[in-house]
Amino acid sequence: MSRITRGGTAEASRDPTPLGSSKLGFLPLTEWDEYNSYDEVTPSRLRYSIEWKVAVNNRVVAKDTEQDLVLVPAAY
Repeated sequence: MSRITRGGTAEASRDPTPLGSSKLGFLPLTEWDEYNSYDEVTPSRLRYSIEWKVAVNNRVVAKDTEQDLVLVPAAY
């Protein structure tokens, strides 16, 4: 898939889920905008949650959950 840039040249799209595609994917870190909620009527990205647990001597001492993530898991 290609698109036309401001200079009028064609550029290959690196977007893993082009518009109109039925496949959902993760949002690359380079395209992330911290002010965008990414709440969409028709989802275009996969959403997931991460649960963090810290255990000492097999006892959980801290827990945290990141919910409704759209970034690639490698960003965490």
